[in-house]
Formats: sequence, C-alpha cells, structure tokens
Amino acid sequence: MKNIFLFLLVCVSFVQAQSFDSIFVKYPESGIAIYDLNNNKTYYHNPKHCKQRFIPASTSKIPNSLIGLETKVIPDTSFIIKWDGTKNSYNVWNQDHSLKSAFQNSVFWYYIELAKRAGPQTMQKYYTLFNYGNKKANGGKRAFWLDGNIRISVNEQIEFLKKLYFNKLPVSIKNQELVKDIMINEKTEKYVLRAKTGMGLTDGKYFGWFVGYLEQNNNVYFFALNINTMDGKTIFPDRIEYTKQCLKALGLL
Repeated sequence: MKNIFLFLLVCVSFVQAQSFDSIFVKYPESGIAIYDLNNNKTYYHNPKHCKQRFIPASTSKIPNSLIGLETKVIPDTSFIIKWDGTKNSYNVWNQDHSLKSAFQNSVFWYYIELAKRAGPQTMQKYYTLFNYGNKKANGGKRAFWLDGNIRISVNEQIEFLKKLYFNKLPVSIKNQELVKDIMINEKTEKYVLRAKTGMGLTDGKYFGWFVGYLEQNNNVYFFALNINTMDGKTIFPDRIEYTKQCLKALGLL
C-alpha cells in the first residue's frame, strides 16, 4: 500500500510539472523549481536547467543586504546612502536611497557602495559561510554578482532561501528578519510574497531571475525561476509573470 501511495505521489508531481511546459514555450532555455514545504515536494519545469549555475545578478542583493547589516556597514534598513549625482538609466535610482528602497528598486549604485564599504574579503567570507552557489565573490568590471565569477543554480537559490526562512544562515536572527521584511513584494489577506528579481547580459544572452517564497494556506512555497534568451525585450515582465502562472497552476495566488 505504501509503495502504491509513493507511486501516485510521484505521478502527481510529474503531471503537475509537465503542466508548466506550455507556459515556457517562448523560452526553451528556462527552468523553475517550486518547493512545497508542508508536503516536501518540488515541482519543476526543466529540471536539467535548474541544476545549471548562472550569474545571480540582482538576486545577490538578498545575501548582500544580510552582509551589510551583519557587518554594521548598514546599521538598519532605513539607513540612507546619498546619491553622488551620477545619472543612471533608471530615474528612480537618481536620488538618495535607504537599504529598503534600494532593495525594492534594485538600485545598483547603492549595493556597489555597500560592497565597497564591507570590503572584498568580508564579502567573500560571507558568501563562503552562506554556501552561496560556487561561493566565488570576486571578479567583474562592474560587480562580481553581475559580470564576475559568482554562479548559482535554481536549486541552490531555493536552498539558500530555505535557510533564510528558517533563520539558519550564519548571521543574527534579527538581520535575517529585517531582510525578509524588505523582500515583501506583495501582501494581501490571502498571501505574502517575498522575492527579488535579477537580470543581465552574458555571452550575448539575456538572463532573468525571480526568486523568493510565497506564504499561503499555512504553508510556504519556495521558488526560483531562470530564463535565458537572445531577445531581452520581454524578459523584464515575463520573469515575474511566468512565475505567477506556475504558482497559479498549483492553485495558488
């Protein structure tokens, strides 16, 4: 009887994962994993892609925020770093920012300054402690998390998020809770969605990320999506929309 139950469980997971395929027709090089905590079940689109490592881009603002707070480079999430007046392509970046507003608007220069103040040895120390991807927090002309040596997979993103959710990362519980607070992307009466986007260009391909977790129905669903494409025009909205479509396919949101 137990074996029959396990067989049915595997079949349900397989069918559900297969239902994601129609969502990703436009992006052959893509993958998503959604981990259902209560049922200890992971739903996939393209499991092979989910094992490959890619540049984390702005999803690294999650560990970088933790590092800034833990080292007291950033004393709290309301700490302001003044804009130096350099014009950026995104108008919202062209002003002073707190850690919270910099995270939620993915302000590149703020996190460059944070990493500079923490120092490369400290950044490397914590990426190693976090066991974040390949742990190589170095290289790059602009930032190691955008064009440097750091790489992380969809599956590894989820493992990192699980540690954060359970306050199991090697930083204070207070700082983990602060970062979880600034990660709130949507909050309704039915659910709370905490997440971070990421996007960039490498080897002639655009890539997009959406990683985080959904708290709904007294359960938690950890997710990480990665898309790679030659056409970067639609990746900006699709990384979030496709994730939501997959969550809706599971009866969520």
